[in-house]
Amino acid sequence: DWTFVTEDPTNGEVNYVPREAAISEGLVETFQDHAVIRVGALENGKRNTVRVQTNKAWDPTKSFLVTMKYRHVPYGAGVWPAFWTMSSDHVWPEGGELDIAEFANDQPNLITLHVRGECSMSKEKLRLCTPASYTWYDT
Repeated sequence: DWTFVTEDPTNGEVNYVPREAAISEGLVETFQDHAVIRVGALENGKRNTVRVQTNKAWDPTKSFLVTMKYRHVPYGAGVWPAFWTMSSDHVWPEGGELDIAEFANDQPNLITLHVRGECSMSKEKLRLCTPASYTWYDT
């Protein structure tokens, strides 16, 4: 139960297409055990691609678990594959977001928690849960 979002809130070099166009252009394929999302050809300086969001919300009082396995994640200048969650109680950006996987351009995976108000997380505790090879980007 997914919505293909066609608005681009970043005004980037991308053209998000609706479901029908994505299927006909071969930008999305679904299989029994996986899905494939691709970018399309360059048209007027922008590439056709998809921005997909679920129509369902999770209940934080019950729990939340997501698992993902990537066979391939594209990278390079102008590429930004990502998977994130947003609040179902507040419209973004007020509700914040948790970026679970975000590969911006040539950067390694970034995991980011965006919040409003006085919420904070201890870097010392977070470092206990991350591999020694992880690079921290302070912002």
